[in-house]
Amino acid sequence: MKKKYRIIDSFTYRGPDGRDKRSVVLAPGEEVPKLDSEERERLLRSGKICEVDQHGANIRYTKLNDLNDDQIENLLKKPHTFVMRYLAGVQGSTHPLSKDTLAKMYSVAEERKAPSPLIAQIEKFLSE
Repeated sequence: MKKKYRIIDSFTYRGPDGRDKRSVVLAPGEEVPKLDSEERERLLRSGKICEVDQHGANIRYTKLNDLNDDQIENLLKKPHTFVMRYLAGVQGSTHPLSKDTLAKMYSVAEERKAPSPLIAQIEKFLSE
């Protein structure tokens, strides 16, 4: 089945490759015209278009972030209230932490005997 895309934020369409001299402003809700793969990826990442699932719902582009072991260690050295607010903010953004990073964070928090609200929050984000 061919993927479909929908415009979610107005942008100027300059042909399939984004380099045409003529331009047209496209509005949200319209179906995306023909685009080459690079231009489509650029518009997906910038949040101008999104993929449409089989039921017609929008699937927004999300890029998962990975933290290395040192970054996880340094984050968990901070006060647990800061870490909890950071996790809530980053998981609600368009660049949430990957499941692998959350699993590593969970194991380090368990080893350090972090407060139970922090461990529960990490578990919650892992289960989503």
